[in-house]
Amino acid sequence: MRPQDEEMIMSISELIPAIQSLSRAEKVQLLQVIAAEIAQDEELSIIPPRIKHEVWSPYDAFDAAEQLINALKSDQHTMR
Repeated sequence: MRPQDEEMIMSISELIPAIQSLSRAEKVQLLQVIAAEIAQDEELSIIPPRIKHEVWSPYDAFDAAEQLINALKSDQHTMR
């Protein structure tokens, strides 16, 4: 805990009503902050921050589209 945080210490009995008064969006944001804190404490990072991650997309995946079309055509012929 950092020294400047000492003045912000609240008991769990004080936190619960404060959390209950939050909006749904604020609760989600709080949950994200808590999850990040836990991950940081355990030196776990599901997705490291500020690192680019490639994500596959079917956009421009013409080979996959052709294979799917051929599979669908062959299924149509076998169903007749």
